[in-house]
Amino acid sequence: MKRFLIVATFCGTAACAVLSNPLAAQAMHAGRPPSRHLSRTAGNGQPARVSAAEYTRRGTLKLQQGDYRGAIVDLTQAIRLNPNDAVAYYNRARARYHLGDYQGAIADYNQDLRLNPNDSGAYNNRGLCYYHLYNDKSAMADFNKALQINPGDSAAYNNRGLVQDDQGNHQAAIADYTRSLQLDPSSAVAYFNRGYDYFSLGNDRAAIADFTRAVHFDPTDADSYYNRALAHHALNENAAALADLRQAAKLYHQQGNSAGYQRAVNALKTLGH
Repeated sequence: MKRFLIVATFCGTAACAVLSNPLAAQAMHAGRPPSRHLSRTAGNGQPARVSAAEYTRRGTLKLQQGDYRGAIVDLTQAIRLNPNDAVAYYNRARARYHLGDYQGAIADYNQDLRLNPNDSGAYNNRGLCYYHLYNDKSAMADFNKALQINPGDSAAYNNRGLVQDDQGNHQAAIADYTRSLQLDPSSAVAYFNRGYDYFSLGNDRAAIADFTRAVHFDPTDADSYYNRALAHHALNENAAALADLRQAAKLYHQQGNSAGYQRAVNALKTLGH
C-alpha cells in the first residue's frame, strides 16, 4: 500500500500538496515572497529594464499558480541579474522539485544555503530531494540539520520518519511521527504514516485510530479509508471493512485514481461484495 509524500507550499506553512510516493512526507516549506520592487518607466518614456526583483516577483507568482516552467524562466532571469538573490534560488528549487528535477533543485538549495546557512526550510526541502533520489544518508543529514536549526519543524520530523522507516527503524519512525503530531495535531499525513507503521507492526487498533484521525482531517484521503479497511478486516470486523472499502473506491473513482479504484474493487470482491 503506498504511502505519501507531502510538499508544503508557502513560507513555513504546513504541507499541502500530496505526491504519491512510498510514505507521506511533509515537505516543502514553500515559496518565499520577494521584496516588492517593480520596474519603473525610464525618463524618456520608454519602459525601464526589468529588475531582478521584478523577475523574482513574477517568478514567485507563477510558482504559486502552478506554472513551474514559467517560474523557472523568470527566476533564472532574476539570478542572471542578481546572482545573490536567495529568494530566487529557493523558489526556483521548488519549481524544479515539482517538475521532478531533483538534482537541479538540490543545486539551487545549495546556492540558497550558501547565502543563508541557517535556512532550516531549505535543509528540509533538500532532504526531500535526496529522499526522492534514494539517498537516505544525505536526506537524514538534512532533516537532522533542519531540526537542529528549528526544533519546532513538524514537517522535518515527519520526513525524518520516512527515512527511519526506509532503514527499518519503525519505532524511531513512530516517535518522529508522534513528535510531528505534537507540533501539528491536525496533520492527516503524519497520522497516516504512523497508522501505516502501526498496521505493519500488527497493532491494528492503534492503526485504526490513526487512520480515523487522518480521514477526520482529510475526508478525501482514500488511502486512509483503504488501509483502515485492511485493519478492520484483520480484526474480523468485516462490516466496517466493507464500508471503508466502498468509501475508498468512491474516492479513488472521483479522483481519477484507476489503480486505487481497482484495488478497492478487488478487495470488495475478495470479501464477497
